[in-house]
Amino acid sequence: MTAALTTSGTTAVQSDATISTTPAAPTGPNKLPLKFPFTTAGGVQISALNLRRPKVRDLKQSQRDGGTQGDQEVALFALIAGLTPEDMDEMDAADYTTLQARFQQMQSGSIL
Repeated sequence: MTAALTTSGTTAVQSDATISTTPAAPTGPNKLPLKFPFTTAGGVQISALNLRRPKVRDLKQSQRDGGTQGDQEVALFALIAGLTPEDMDEMDAADYTTLQARFQQMQSGSIL
């Protein structure tokens, strides 16, 4: 709801909408908590991955990066998680399996 208030020739607009200059931390289906947190090559502790939905450009980029099919998958997951493939190498295999399953859900459209 928006309302305009006029006082002495000045118009102020009041709105229920909130404008934020800092992005909110992702929650819900795109946040993947890790059972086994890890430390990146840069020394950052990762306890959850904030995933964005993959785009075609991400698929193409991961294929251009070359390597084996596994290398391409790691590169793709790194892109959507905002990490590097080297960071992903430090992830526990159990969490990686969970990430693979989440990616499949995202790709099928069952998770927005």
